[in-house]
Amino acid sequence: MIFLFVPAAIGQQNVDKKAQRHYLGAKKRDIHEDNLDYQLEVGKMYMKLVEENQNWVAINCIENEQMRSREAIHQEIIQILKEKKII
Repeated sequence: MIFLFVPAAIGQQNVDKKAQRHYLGAKKRDIHEDNLDYQLEVGKMYMKLVEENQNWVAINCIENEQMRSREAIHQEIIQILKEKKII
């Protein structure tokens, strides 16, 4: 399992940049995306799962308080898969 970690506040910023989703009406975020406390708790739970499971890996998707490029994240995923002899 590869967990792509994005801090909750940055995740909310990313959601706010999305195109309008018809099922949300005039809102930008759904109930889970809008609840920062919930997002923080979910992040903690995933990091706990990473610590407790040797088959789980977390990739930090942030560098210098900015999202890393998709290409950089992709390359890290490929490297992990190669190290684990999955590819």
